[in-house]
Amino acid sequence: MKNLEKEINEWKQLLDTGEINQETYELEINKITKKYDARKNKGKKSIKEKLENTVRIIKYFIPLFIILFLYSNLYVIKDIQYVESLKNIGEPIQNKTSGNTEKIINSTKININYIANYSITGRVVDVQDYFGYNITNKLSPRDIGISWGFLTSDENNNHLKWTSTGNRFLKWSTNDGVWLSSIGGKQEVNKRFSNNHVIPSDKNIAKLIRNIKKDDFVRIDGYLVNVNYETNNGGYYTWNSSTNRYDSGDGACEIIYVTNVTWLELK
Repeated sequence: MKNLEKEINEWKQLLDTGEINQETYELEINKITKKYDARKNKGKKSIKEKLENTVRIIKYFIPLFIILFLYSNLYVIKDIQYVESLKNIGEPIQNKTSGNTEKIINSTKININYIANYSITGRVVDVQDYFGYNITNKLSPRDIGISWGFLTSDENNNHLKWTSTGNRFLKWSTNDGVWLSSIGGKQEVNKRFSNNHVIPSDKNIAKLIRNIKKDDFVRIDGYLVNVNYETNNGGYYTWNSSTNRYDSGDGACEIIYVTNVTWLELK
């Protein structure tokens, strides 16, 4: 604006000294005013265009970032085992062992004690996710219900409705009493499925676990574990795995420290 005022003053001096007339003065003042207005508007337009371009770039890259994030967190190469049949899968394999590992969550040291080598194979009847509001949910962000034996076939599984209550319990029900009697009653179902609280051993295993879906056939390898840690108020929290396939109710779930996941598919 100082240059504009300077030019106006210069033309005003010429008018005052009589070197130009009023008409010429007004014509020149009009020219330089338009020139400076154009420069000013150009600057504003340039800023507006930059903002619009920035918004366009953000709109373009946000979906791309989301896609890349999901891809990096969910995409894994699955280990697939091809089998002759997916029926009458055997019971989980369990062998007593010892050892331990630990994880740090929310600055708390979590002690994970191995009590058995463990391998469970079967049909995924339910998955339930738990979000990281507390240490337990961060440690074991997913429960996976798995059935084995004759329950894995479509004709038997279709008689059952599986329901996760959202509090680490898995229940089943059936409307077909004739079918239930034909297989030997409730106890024959109860001893052929388990609700598994899974603890991923590393980030890659965590991705594999997140890729497990209902009705997948999988084998999960790892350890049955007992978990304990000191709480912020000085108390002591323990979370112990079941080691018995025939128990039910509170404490009957298996806690598995997962070291590998394999998908089973028909040849």
